[in-house]
Amino acid sequence: MLANSLSHQGQILHTDWSLSTLVFAQICQALGTPQVDLFATSLNTKLLCLVSPYPDPLTWDADSLSLPWEGIWGFAFPPSPLIPLVLNKIRTEDCKIFLVAPLRPRAHWYNQLLQLLVDVPRSLPPIPSLLSQPHSGACHHLPESLTHHAWTLSSRHVHFQRDLSSASLDRSEFPLAPSMMQSGKSTWIGVVNRRSIHSVPLFHS
Repeated sequence: MLANSLSHQGQILHTDWSLSTLVFAQICQALGTPQVDLFATSLNTKLLCLVSPYPDPLTWDADSLSLPWEGIWGFAFPPSPLIPLVLNKIRTEDCKIFLVAPLRPRAHWYNQLLQLLVDVPRSLPPIPSLLSQPHSGACHHLPESLTHHAWTLSSRHVHFQRDLSSASLDRSEFPLAPSMMQSGKSTWIGVVNRRSIHSVPLFHS
């Protein structure tokens, strides 16, 4: 495969990152352990049951976006261009997904992500090993620039949003850059339905 060839040449594939096993274990401790890894290969899966982007005899199935997600409790760490498709899948099917994705308040899909939250987002620590290439093991060269969070998402989000505190209009209309949003141990990351959304760090100092 092309990905395998490029990795052996030492090139970084920006659509092919693997999450730290330690960080994944901490997320599971905080949010629960999903049943299936929806965007993985036999090289980088975090769970015994996985769906690969291509046919593989070692996987449960292939091409997760073409499969029904009804009733699934899944883990999703898709390439960034696929995030809107993943969110639409969650919105239209009765499933629960913990998604690892960057904090991007100005992305066109960000509001939909907030709409689907059913738990407090966890900000992932920018440790050197947070993201690595599954073929070469090379780590991300700028881990301090990463803003990845673990987002627990479902179409059944009403009860979680009902318990959130009300937000002021000025914050709703003028979202802050990530570097400006720190507030103690929690971070204000946006507004949904006039309710403030805060994240908390996965690792507490």
